[in-house]
Amino acid sequence: MGKKIKLGESNACSSSHPNEDVAEGDDTRSCFDKIPLDAIIEIFKWLKYEDVVKLRYESSLMNSAVRYHLSNSMIGLRRKCITILPWLKNKLKNLPLNQGHLRFEVARSISHVRYFSKEIELLFASVWRLRNDEGAWTELAPHLAPVIQEFDDTVTSHYNLNVRRHDLTSYWMRHTLSQWYLFLDKIDSGLVERLYGTVSRETPMEIRVVDMFTMAAPSYSMQLGLKRVTGYEEYDVYGFFRTINLRPIGHVPDVFNAELNIPQKKLTLVKYLRETIQNENMTFLGDLLDRIYQLEFTLLMIPGQSESMFHRRNDQLLERLSECYQEMQMTPYASVMKKAKYRVSRELYEEYYIRCPNENVSNTGLHCIVVAPRQEIWNLPLAVPFLRGRRQMLMDHFETVELEGSADLSNLCPPFDRQVDDESHSRAELKGSEAKPKLQLIIHYRESYLQAPSEIVINIGYDDNGTCHLTFHNIAGDLLHPPESTSTPQ
Repeated sequence: MGKKIKLGESNACSSSHPNEDVAEGDDTRSCFDKIPLDAIIEIFKWLKYEDVVKLRYESSLMNSAVRYHLSNSMIGLRRKCITILPWLKNKLKNLPLNQGHLRFEVARSISHVRYFSKEIELLFASVWRLRNDEGAWTELAPHLAPVIQEFDDTVTSHYNLNVRRHDLTSYWMRHTLSQWYLFLDKIDSGLVERLYGTVSRETPMEIRVVDMFTMAAPSYSMQLGLKRVTGYEEYDVYGFFRTINLRPIGHVPDVFNAELNIPQKKLTLVKYLRETIQNENMTFLGDLLDRIYQLEFTLLMIPGQSESMFHRRNDQLLERLSECYQEMQMTPYASVMKKAKYRVSRELYEEYYIRCPNENVSNTGLHCIVVAPRQEIWNLPLAVPFLRGRRQMLMDHFETVELEGSADLSNLCPPFDRQVDDESHSRAELKGSEAKPKLQLIIHYRESYLQAPSEIVINIGYDDNGTCHLTFHNIAGDLLHPPESTSTPQ
């Protein structure tokens, strides 16, 4: 009987130090290299992800297998959501009206799976570009494994409709997805940003912001434009994103803090945008669920009335409830309209993607403009293959329709707000080279429900030497930390 090998421990055939690099193709250093890669991947499917990543230093082949398994498992999370959502919709459709409690639990599971899918897309937007770098992905693996395991277990649990679900609130989500929020804390502390600084293919922060909006914010207004640079495999990327739902009141990015340097302020800005997306998704998907709950509760607690009045009131509630459940089975997101322009040789050189959801008039909200000229093809937004229809659609938030051939595109791509008040210096200038990425974020918010709206404009630009300039202004509001200057070079 051979000696049993504990996960994460070196055996007699492996290298003497678990962190020692193993030469690729060296079959004498580890007995794991004798196992076919396909067999290793099949074995990994029976192990927890935390146990799998402990094997990454056993050999170069094992490290490659671990990297492949984590990448494939992230794709598997998306596929699992795509599979379970139609199953839940069909379950809801076939439930009789007299099973109100079970119907509501199925509706809640649908909302949860939709929300989890957006959190999974945030995970993609944060780390997916690191998978092609062996060193960065290997270092990220022990942090990523418990997150994948948690998402896998949580989504799978929604096949069991007897499990009590919680509401879509930040409190319950932090308990349900505790490992995910711990991982977000590591992102906010600079872990992922540091790894991006070590990879050979640099991806600007502005492109990763576009990834967050396009992958995980389907309830936002969106305009995404790509224009191919003539004679090169490069693209000018334009993104415009807007929402009118800002929660909580008075929450703005702390870029005014003079004690923070430019990289820290950029991390703060990305964290603010991510949390805004999360709050928007939670509120957007929870509104319909709240309406269903109120109708089910009212139907259950109708006070004693005359028989005719009871039946009339009961029929009205059932009709409204039926409409809500039908709405739950349809996609809650507006379709993406797309328009492509070709050269005479049928070469695609311009493409536009537009989403225009119904929005109410509001005094609060934000809009973000990103321009990233001359980006290599691997730096295109992660959503582009799905929008082009070359990969399977993500859930129900990337349904696309073709714009009419005569559609007017002249109003697309709003320009940057470059207004500068020379007298009071209240509006900061957008600095930087036209050949470098630029980002402008304009936030209309309230310090409280009783106060008039305030406005913050945050600009990020880079000069030809790569020096970052972050400028900002705040109108009709008190700064969280009074700045020493309005521009801080990196």
